[in-house]
Amino acid sequence: MHQRCACGHTTRAQACRADDDLLWPGVDIGEQRLLGARLAATVVYLCLRMRLPRRKVSELLLELFALELSAALIDQAVHQAGRSVAPLEDQLALQLEQAVVLHIDETTWPEKTLLLWLWVFCCSHTVLYVIGQRTKEMFENALSADFAGTLMSDGYGVYRARALREVAREFLNDWDVIMRPLADPRLPLTNNAAERQLRHYVIARRISYGTRTPVGSHSVALLASIIDTCRLRGASATTLLARAIHAARTGLPAPSLPPIPTHLGSSASQMAA
Repeated sequence: MHQRCACGHTTRAQACRADDDLLWPGVDIGEQRLLGARLAATVVYLCLRMRLPRRKVSELLLELFALELSAALIDQAVHQAGRSVAPLEDQLALQLEQAVVLHIDETTWPEKTLLLWLWVFCCSHTVLYVIGQRTKEMFENALSADFAGTLMSDGYGVYRARALREVAREFLNDWDVIMRPLADPRLPLTNNAAERQLRHYVIARRISYGTRTPVGSHSVALLASIIDTCRLRGASATTLLARAIHAARTGLPAPSLPPIPTHLGSSASQMAA
């Protein structure tokens, strides 16, 4: 785009383009894109929430809107959206640490020939997925020592180490933890909240066979976190995704997460009391 004034000087506007990011190799962000922000957000929702393979998304958009998008372009849009929402990850982690009850679980997740794990951290209003190794470091990096709420999990030793500070025999040393939900009727008896969050992506894993690159894994975890958090809060995931994509392309700050509904926040406050 350019403008020529009467004096003969020509002013040319240069499209915004984000700097390269070592965490997102090959993922370029800028204003000059083939897909608008809202269409890109729709593509992400179809891939992640509707569990449609890239070629099925391509077929659907051609059938409904006569849009010819290749599977490669759709894959590129998902990765670009993942980088666009990356700044929201800190917001998700911070709001999780303020939860009174936090559910955690994990399931296997293949990244090409590498076997990784899809972790979920969720409370009544926020969900955070992380893909990586099944190690104590992964758990502690996602949840800092500032968390002072109640942790609901299975018997995996990493979780017990946080709950009791010592890994010991299940019933002998974990007795207080096992009996605590019976003593406090406000605590759930199971970890079904985390298991239900993972179920959708267990099915997606069987359809897609996981991801193929670290960028793909990171994109899936971040985008799934945003979509499921919006669903818990009764907000539009595609609207937030479109805003985040537009902000990243134009060099603007990332948008904030939707506010936590009063009824979800108040239930946590009552438990804290």
